[in-house]
Formats: sequence, structure tokens, C-alpha cells
Amino acid sequence: MSENNGVAGGALRAIKMMVRRLAVQVDPKEDNEQGHKDVEFVNSVLHDMMHTWSATLLESLTMLEHGYSWLQMVAKVRKGANKNPLKASRHSDKLVGFAGWFPHSPEWNNGWVFAPGEDGGYLVGLRHLAPPDYHEVIIPRAKSLHFRVEQSLDNPEGSAILRTAFRDWWYVQRLEEMEGIGLERTLAGLPVAWAPPEYFTSGHPEHITVLNQLDQMVRGVRLDQRMGLVIPRSFDERGNQMFGFELMNASDGGRGVAMDAAIRRHEARIAGSVLADFMLLGQEGASAAFALSADKTALFLQALDTIAEAIAGEVNDQAVPLLWRLNGWYP
Repeated sequence: MSENNGVAGGALRAIKMMVRRLAVQVDPKEDNEQGHKDVEFVNSVLHDMMHTWSATLLESLTMLEHGYSWLQMVAKVRKGANKNPLKASRHSDKLVGFAGWFPHSPEWNNGWVFAPGEDGGYLVGLRHLAPPDYHEVIIPRAKSLHFRVEQSLDNPEGSAILRTAFRDWWYVQRLEEMEGIGLERTLAGLPVAWAPPEYFTSGHPEHITVLNQLDQMVRGVRLDQRMGLVIPRSFDERGNQMFGFELMNASDGGRGVAMDAAIRRHEARIAGSVLADFMLLGQEGASAAFALSADKTALFLQALDTIAEAIAGEVNDQAVPLLWRLNGWYP
């Protein structure tokens, strides 16, 4: 949806670009010397991965389109420069850091793994068909970051941010196709071909062949650089022309205006589904009140804060404790 609709794609791009600008802020657990050392270490790890923090953050935001994003945390021992980018580090303190948080596309998701038994039922892994061999590999939850926009009933697949906009997107696609066809017929005219009446009633194979050719000719006429027809000019014994073709003037009767209004209505609903309808203010030529714009923008920014908090919460719950355990420190 986001790749073939300007409003949906623009709304998602606005969310991603604004979230990517967020800086990392690590707060100490305790306001003492050890706490500040911990902050310094976590900052050094986040900026010592294979991909930049901005690129890693962007990968987590694929949850907006798919409902969830799954990033596998790969560790490394920090031993300085190395030809292998998975082992290279800016530090030589021999502490354990992260080589990177690597995404697993939902397209290769082959199911989920849940803990068995009466005390189970919680998520413990992802079944991944890893290219290029496409053998099923189970990615442990304990070594992964599982981002979701919404967590209704703890569904691991979450819910895509544009899910509620699907119906309006479908209508926009159909209406734009109808609009394109209507504009072409209005500008070029309605193709009409005629033939003698007996060709329609005789059932003769030659007559049927001619009618099929005329039908293809009418359907294939387009207003482009190859527009043109070559047809025989023949008359009956009375001097009446037997075959003909013309473009009749067509008027939409104002239907184009109504269709444009319908498309705008559905596009407004698409933008509203992600609280980004402020993008459409003023596009119809009418001025919009500043107070209305400020309210809509403030609501949008609050939604972005919620997304940022979801990302930070997952990192705090999964990445930081794993980092501490790998280094043999307190959990």
C-alpha cells in the first residue's frame, strides 16, 4: 500500500524521517560513578555496530508496514580493527558488544515457537526460512528484538499501522483507474464503429470474423503516438457506406468532479488512519486555521512519542540485560 499510494507513502515517510532524527539518550540506573560508566559503555556499544544507529532504527520501523519487526542481536568481542565487519570494533577493551541488530523479513517468517506445557504459552522464537538455502532456522526470542506497534492480545504479528486504511486504499485504486479511463474517453471521444445490419444477425463465419475485428479495433483505440486506423472504404449497391468508424464527443456530465471529491475523501481517511491528515491541509485551495493545524500536528507528535517509547522499551528489556549477561555482570 505504501509503495503505490502517495498519501500512505508520504505519511509513513514522515513518521520514519522524524523518528530517525531521535538521538540516543541513555540514563544511568543509579546516579553514581558506576552508573555513569554503564551509560558510557552502552553508548559506545550502540555506536559501534556494523550499521549506524540511524539505519538500525529505520529497520525497527518496518513494524509500521508489517505490524512487527524482528531484529536478531549478534554479539562480538571488541578487539579493535578487523577485516571482518562483524568483528571490527572501535574499541580494544575485550568487552562483549553487539556486531549489529540484523533484521529478518516477515516474508520469510515460517511461524512462531511458543513454550509448551501448562506454564508455557509465551513466545520463545521465530521460525525463519533463511536465504539462500531456505532451511528453517529458529531464532531465539532471548537473542532478538521484537518490535510491535500494537500488542492486542499479545499477538506476535502485531497490527500494521495502515491496516485500517486498506478499504479506502482499495477504493482510491479503483476510482483512479475509472478516472483515467473516463478522462481518456472524454478527451479522445467515444470510439464507434458500424457495419451492415445483416452482419449482426446472419451468423455467417465471415461476418462474425469482421465483427470481432471491429470490436478489437474499437477497444484498442488509444490517444497516443500510435493512434490511427486503416479500414476499407466499401459501399453497397445503393451507394451506402458499409463500414465506418468515428469518435463521438463524450461529456462526463460533471461526474469527474464528483469522482475527484470521492478520491480526496478516501485519501483523507488514509491520512487520518495514521493521524497524518495535517498533510492535506490547504491542498484544496482553502486556507486552514492555524489552531487546527497545531492540534493535528501535536497529536501526530504524540503518536511518534508512543512509537519511540515502544522501541526504547524493547531495547531496555532485551538488549541491555543480554549485554550485561554476556559480560558476566549483574543482570
